[in-house]
Amino acid sequence: MKLVKSGSDSLVYVKSGGDPEKVSAKTVIDSVKSGDTAAIRIFNEYLEYLASAAASIANLIDPEIIVIGGGISSAGDILYIPLRIKVNEKTFFDEEYTILPALMGNDAGMTGAAMKAAEMTGDRYEIQK
Repeated sequence: MKLVKSGSDSLVYVKSGGDPEKVSAKTVIDSVKSGDTAAIRIFNEYLEYLASAAASIANLIDPEIIVIGGGISSAGDILYIPLRIKVNEKTFFDEEYTILPALMGNDAGMTGAAMKAAEMTGDRYEIQK
């Protein structure tokens, strides 16, 4: 990230201590919510890529729902409102897609791996959230 490497006075730079490896989705989202213009530029670029990817998937398989997981999934309306608009603008179909956060959020991968391990060993498991 050029912004972080350049010694900017952006909140993203400050919160990451100038280390691009320490920039997380939470750092960017928190900085966007504080009105940081550099963070808004980063977020808008990410949003454009995410919308293009989701629209491509929608155009290929026309799913009923698009689910977003990982750390970004807990961003709330700051992510989901513009994402829905952009995805629906980019798709070939007239329907509007429902885009929701994964129920397990950032823990989805870890939960799935634990469930698979339990299944392979014959253990019973129950998801608790």
